[in-house]
Amino acid sequence: MAMVEVDANQDGKVSLEEFLPLFHMIMVEMIKNSILDITRETSELASYLIACCAQYDQDGTGFLPANKVSRGLRDADLGLSKFQILQIVGAAEQVPPSPPPSY
Repeated sequence: MAMVEVDANQDGKVSLEEFLPLFHMIMVEMIKNSILDITRETSELASYLIACCAQYDQDGTGFLPANKVSRGLRDADLGLSKFQILQIVGAAEQVPPSPPPSY
């Protein structure tokens, strides 16, 4: 049923361009489910992840660029693949950098 639904041009074949959005959606759901399956208590996991990322927050702002969040998640050693880490970082809210103070 899913393959019929993604066959946008109705030619009876699913091209890579037609399949990739479905694949992406499935992978995001699988990653989300695997993270939810972690048996640690939420507050414990959150504290652990914050500690793993805090070392990269040299300025103490509480905000990190995507590459440093990736490093923190890798340091957490939760068994996430590079692809999973990229998906998590890509889904994170992007906060624009603050403008420098004007004097």
